[in-house]
Amino acid sequence: MKKTFLAMSAMLFLLLIAGCNGNKPVDDGYDKLEGVDLKFGKECFADSCDSPAEKDNGRLHIDYKIAYAVADGTNAQTADAINAEIVKFEFGEECTGLSLAEAMKKTRDVVVADYLSLWEGEDPMYEDEEERSTNYEYNKVSEFAKGKGGVLCYESSDYIYTAGAHGVYGTWVLNFDSNTGKLLTFEEVFEADKNAHVRQL
Repeated sequence: MKKTFLAMSAMLFLLLIAGCNGNKPVDDGYDKLEGVDLKFGKECFADSCDSPAEKDNGRLHIDYKIAYAVADGTNAQTADAINAEIVKFEFGEECTGLSLAEAMKKTRDVVVADYLSLWEGEDPMYEDEEERSTNYEYNKVSEFAKGKGGVLCYESSDYIYTAGAHGVYGTWVLNFDSNTGKLLTFEEVFEADKNAHVRQL
């Protein structure tokens, strides 16, 4: 009986380790878009952080699933240009020059530090509501889609919840030249004679 219990405990421990990414970004394979001469991957990162032990009333959860262009062969320069813009867009100017994995890790460290700072000193947020939890969530997910005429579309959605009445959602789209990786401006995407109509919409 004791051997069976030890064997089951060891198996459970191994399953627990296998199911946790240890704060390390994980690549989940490559995809192709028809008519686009690039391959795409998605880098995933998940992490949780509890409030300080003496407070014990909240948890921060981070979940990123960020699409990127695979830099290989003759397309490496194009992919690098796209990925540099994605890192800057998703994680801010302070992450310029970092890889996607490095930007995720740096952002995670800042978010965790900010979250833990909520409990420094007295906690004025819910002083009369001891049962109230303070849970935060930061989720990002993105994907690529083929646009018209050599345009590659990058769609990014995020969800942020910071213990208020409800969370906040947002969706943004970046447009790239699929051959050069150049980030396209509004004027480069829409024809001049359609500009006023598009802006009115």
